[in-house]
Amino acid sequence: MDTVLCFKANSERREQIRHSKIIDQEILQERTEYHKTIKILLLGASECGKSTFLKQMRILHGQDFDVQDLLEFRSIIYGNIIRIMKVLVTARRSFEIQWKDSSHQNYADQILNFNTKVNEIEPHEFVAVVDMIRELWSDEAIQETYRRRNEYILADSTKYFMDRLEVIGKEDYVPIRQDALRMRKATKTIVEFTTTINKIPFVFIDVGGQRSQRRKWLQCFESITAILFLAAASDYNQVSLEDRKTNRLLESLEIFGAIVNHELLAKASKILFLNKIDLLEERLTISNIKNFFSAFNGDENDLTTVKEFILQLFSNKMEANNDNDKSLYHHYTIATDTENIKVVFRDVKQTILQERLGSLLLH
Repeated sequence: MDTVLCFKANSERREQIRHSKIIDQEILQERTEYHKTIKILLLGASECGKSTFLKQMRILHGQDFDVQDLLEFRSIIYGNIIRIMKVLVTARRSFEIQWKDSSHQNYADQILNFNTKVNEIEPHEFVAVVDMIRELWSDEAIQETYRRRNEYILADSTKYFMDRLEVIGKEDYVPIRQDALRMRKATKTIVEFTTTINKIPFVFIDVGGQRSQRRKWLQCFESITAILFLAAASDYNQVSLEDRKTNRLLESLEIFGAIVNHELLAKASKILFLNKIDLLEERLTISNIKNFFSAFNGDENDLTTVKEFILQLFSNKMEANNDNDKSLYHHYTIATDTENIKVVFRDVKQTILQERLGSLLLH
């Protein structure tokens, strides 16, 4: 009898051990999958290019825009263009620049009265005003106002969309990929994009850059593999959209300093994208960086010198910290250029995977 009971007890014990091992294996598998996932948090001030970069990740990893997506973007693009012209005609009035054609004031009034806060702007509604927008854009008063765009806040995509009015103003207009990349829609929620690259899950997390959205950043810090901070290098002569007085590049620098030195992100890779390099090159021809950053003592017309100066401003924000043993990796980018982002992300991916491997070897 004792032998039977002993055998039964041993059998139950073996079953418990087997069951425990299964659970341990499942837990180990979950941990392995969790730690294998690469989580990249996109951060930066408003309009730095985070959302555009995320669109590029979708394009480059097999989730390009389909026709339905593009058609849904039409209303956003219409709204962008009308708001751009509203800004231009308002700035013209502030600068007291006289119309070349006085009849254009009537067009300006109609554009200012256009309600862009409706849910959808239909093609026929935009077609009805596109000739007015085209006429206003051709007026020397608006062109002079555009040349002074560093004195107020104007969308980076202004010239791009104005040059495409002939196409966009047609009733059967279907946006192209570049239109979708250039359009502006503020990120007001946390947006995630997940894809698998070389059998490794990558999760990209985009959080709004507006001041009102930054309180959400902290909740995204847990288990982040890498911080990808985007800063518009072309913002050296621009003011913040929120208070209309803070230099936007200085604001990016302050945000960057707070992020890269945060204790919760000590183990995360730090990658800096100095974005909008194409716009930086353009603006250097019309606006001297020395007027905004007195510490700059190089050739104000030399793009390479200016890029290196701006990079050093960001590098100086990295504090020496024994717990923060991560280097700052940087790239000069044009987020609207798919080929540029393809090449840059190839290097970023390699950097992250190498740092991940080094971390695993240490632990």
